[in-house]
Formats: sequence, C-alpha cells, structure tokens
Amino acid sequence: MGRRRGGGAVPGGSRAFSRFGGELTGSMRTAIQDPQASFIEPTAQGLTAYTDQLLLDHPELNRATAVADAVVAVGRFCELVLS
Repeated sequence: MGRRRGGGAVPGGSRAFSRFGGELTGSMRTAIQDPQASFIEPTAQGLTAYTDQLLLDHPELNRATAVADAVVAVGRFCELVLS
C-alpha cells in the first residue's frame, strides 16, 4: 500500500482528514469503515484478495509481510481519517 504515489497510509489519511475533517458521517463514514473491517484480521476477505493480487504483481514479496503491512496501513489510514 505504501508503494503508490503519495507515500502510503499516513500521508493519505492526513490528506483525507484535512479534506473532510469532522464531516465524515453517514455513507462517507461507512465507506471508510467497510474496508477497515475487511482488513482487520489476517483471514478477512478484503485482506486476502488484496494480498493475493499484490503477490501476483510482486511475487518476490513475502505473504506474511504483505499481510502485516496491509493490516497496519489500512488500520492507520482509518484511524487518521475517522479520528
């Protein structure tokens, strides 16, 4: 997730928070909470799909590391945006 242009979860979360601030209610809040739930544990559906695709694109990566990185990145992003 940190491979994308823009620097990863913390800069992305900070940009989203600065744009929306405390305005995240209703469907906007749900749009952040849904991915958060899909990445909260190593067997979650969203996390499995993300990791499978990441490893297809980058077979040199380690699955356990990719899973852990994604859980931390999505969790931190959601924490920043929903705070």
